[in-house]
Amino acid sequence: MCKKFIQVLQVLLCFFLFITSAFSETESVEHIEPKSPYYASILNFQLIGGAGFAWGEIIDKEYDSFKLDYTWDDGYSESSRPDHTYWLAGLHCDFTPFRIKGEEGRFYSWGIRGMILANFISQDTSVGDKDFWEEFFISLFEDEDETDDSYEVDEAEREVVSYGGLLLRYKSWMAGPVIKLFPDRNQNFALEFYALYGKIFDGVLTAFPSVRDYGTEFNEKDYVTKVRGDQFMIGASAGNGRISLGLAYTISRLKLDNEPVVYNGLGTETDIHTFTFCMTGGFYF
Repeated sequence: MCKKFIQVLQVLLCFFLFITSAFSETESVEHIEPKSPYYASILNFQLIGGAGFAWGEIIDKEYDSFKLDYTWDDGYSESSRPDHTYWLAGLHCDFTPFRIKGEEGRFYSWGIRGMILANFISQDTSVGDKDFWEEFFISLFEDEDETDDSYEVDEAEREVVSYGGLLLRYKSWMAGPVIKLFPDRNQNFALEFYALYGKIFDGVLTAFPSVRDYGTEFNEKDYVTKVRGDQFMIGASAGNGRISLGLAYTISRLKLDNEPVVYNGLGTETDIHTFTFCMTGGFYF
């Protein structure tokens, strides 16, 4: 009986030593504190801005339905179809209190991202020896007297005449999960991945800005409509919590209050897709 009792005590002692050793190892891992202050933060506020390109049924209608024919003073004629640029501006807040230690000491932080955005799609139709963007950057370094606001420059040189304006503008709020990977816990650097869903509000579509800017007469009710709908965004970026650079893909599912007559059968529901280069700047704590 005494021998069996001693054997049981030995087994219990071994089990106790195994358990305490396991807890001791776990505790030592859990208490590894990263040296990166960004990783240790819970809240991160950022201002965001970006530019990219857009495509979808509305833009197809604009491109297919309008061609600018321009005749220069010397009688030379050129034609051009519209280009579209997507712009965004806004802010977001990350709440990331949850942390996981990954392989090889790498740390992950995940939480919720909330975002509010102003979305714009502008249209430009340019003719001439230089395209719109080339002429735009050149104009930044020229005297104001040499280039007017419409980028209409020196008829004799046939450089650039540009018509256009704002095609679509709307605001949106979005929220969704965000995951941040810190490859080195000692460095204030993270890769961020997020997926967001939200609602579009306060939107206005004003069809064919190039036509209107060119001086064509139009009935406003045939061109203008209110816009609402849903918005989805997925993206990735790299940054240190103070500034980041990234890419995002967005699909905006628009519901038009009225079908613009000039779009000829578009309907009241349509999608706009955008691919955007984004830059953010802010602070964390």
